[in-house]
Amino acid sequence: MKQILSTKKLSEQELLHARSLSQEVKCVDVIHTQGIPFTIPHADRFDSLAFTSTNGLKYFLANEQGYILLKYKTIFSISGKTKQTLTEQGFETAATAENAAQLAVKITQSTASSVLHPCSCTRLNDLETGLRTSAINYIPLPVYETQFVEVKIDPKEYDALLFFSPSGVTSFLKQNTIPPKIICCCIGETTAAFLQTKLISNPIIYPESPNAYAMLNLVSSHINFKHKHE
Repeated sequence: MKQILSTKKLSEQELLHARSLSQEVKCVDVIHTQGIPFTIPHADRFDSLAFTSTNGLKYFLANEQGYILLKYKTIFSISGKTKQTLTEQGFETAATAENAAQLAVKITQSTASSVLHPCSCTRLNDLETGLRTSAINYIPLPVYETQFVEVKIDPKEYDALLFFSPSGVTSFLKQNTIPPKIICCCIGETTAAFLQTKLISNPIIYPESPNAYAMLNLVSSHINFKHKHE
């Protein structure tokens, strides 16, 4: 069995999928999120909503007014679990993309004039930067905060590490180093690019679809390819 460390808890279905790939996954949450009080701007101030994280959607939906607004506002979302959650809740999206920067491009190509972005207090600026050159008004709305959970781990025990956000990378590296040659699989391009800035020489990979199943499949393929060529 290949040993995989996930820096976020996976569902039982995801863990079963890992076992079908001969992977034993240990899950350790390295970040914790908590909702914060927020006031939604008057509905006339924006015609669209953009969701770039599952947590942003989760805490926005917990507000009754937020849930109602989603029924008649244009919705933009990153793909993966965030889009899946919207679909499960019965909401349609006007456009999706793999990351915030690509989503900004889709929004600029739409008829949106003002976008509300439910986000973390420590959000990345990818969406705002992407909309800056357009006439679209960008309104950030912090709805949760991210707290680091500093856990000491011995990564040498593992064949691969799974990272799900830049915040997760930052938290993990506060107490740990990544040994050479261990595969680092990220949820998407943004997290992979952030990890690369930490100047590690490890293989950094990410799947086409930003979800845990695709990450586990990619890790399996990468490990098998590596062993065949050793």
